[in-house]
Amino acid sequence: MSDYAAAIAAIEEAQGSWHGADWTHELAIDGRKVLDDDGEPIYCDGTEECQTCDDAEEDAAEAEDAARDALASLRSGDVGEALKSLELAVRIENHWGDSPTYGPALDVLRAAHGAA
Repeated sequence: MSDYAAAIAAIEEAQGSWHGADWTHELAIDGRKVLDDDGEPIYCDGTEECQTCDDAEEDAAEAEDAARDALASLRSGDVGEALKSLELAVRIENHWGDSPTYGPALDVLRAAHGAA
């Protein structure tokens, strides 16, 4: 498994670093954007019940679970399953636009797998 030490470290580093909607976004309640009296969007300040925050938090937890599964698979020697699990984490994160958390870890795992 030493061939995969960098991948394990990258996944471990990614774990817990994405918790949800940590970017500026419009406030959404019950799936609808909240507007002010002039029809302009109100931005979430983290103090309201925001659908975007809730959804992103749930997705972050799901992605973290998938990455945890990837670690377990990688440590048990099942690289194929580790790739599938980490790819799932990236797909979940990509729903929010990109994958700065799990994407780099997947790149490291793919590189290690290609070199093995």
